[in-house]
This record gives sequence, structure tokens and C-alpha cells, in this order.
Amino acid sequence: MRLEKEVIVPSMGIKLRLIGLIVPGIKMNLTLLYESYPIARLNTGPAHRNPDGTEVHGPHKHLWREEYGDRYAYPVKNISVENPDEAFFEFLKECKIELLGSYSRSLPLF
Repeated sequence: MRLEKEVIVPSMGIKLRLIGLIVPGIKMNLTLLYESYPIARLNTGPAHRNPDGTEVHGPHKHLWREEYGDRYAYPVKNISVENPDEAFFEFLKECKIELLGSYSRSLPLF
């Protein structure tokens, strides 16, 4: 299942996009994009290898870095990935996104 929503930043007059990819029982990925550039990402899939060769096992986040773009990841510590609804709302909060309207999940994620 794929989700895509526009995110408006009124104070800066820009639009961002929030994209989600959900593979039931396997993973959930959330990405916040500016134009086509990922600036924040949450992945609940298995492992990730960073450009410097280090590995991050389990759920991880990506944050834009000048030298690596969004290819550098670090372990999730402040988002509850056991509960997909909580993970979604905590990611929105971390990205300072206010959800306007309703939210419902129709598929089990894990």
C-alpha cells in the first residue's frame, strides 16, 4: 500500500510531500521530501549499510546530511516502531507536521 500527501509549510511558503510505503507484515517506510530530495525518513525494515561501511540493524531513521544526502542512517530511539499507528504519529511530530482531517488505517502493518 502506498500513501502520498502534500505537506504545506505556511511560514516558508513551500510544499513538501509525505510518502509512505507499507508492506503488510514486513515493513513501513515514511519519507518526507522537499521537491525530489528526501530530508527525513523512517524505515522499519531490517538493516542498512551506511556510506562509511557501518551497519544499522533493525528500525532506523535517515536525516539529510550535506556529505551523504539521505544515505546515512542511525538507530531509532524515540519512535515506538512496535505500534505502527504510534510510529506514524511520532514521525509526524518529529517532522513538525500537524495532521488536519481524519486518519484511519485499513491494513495491518506488522
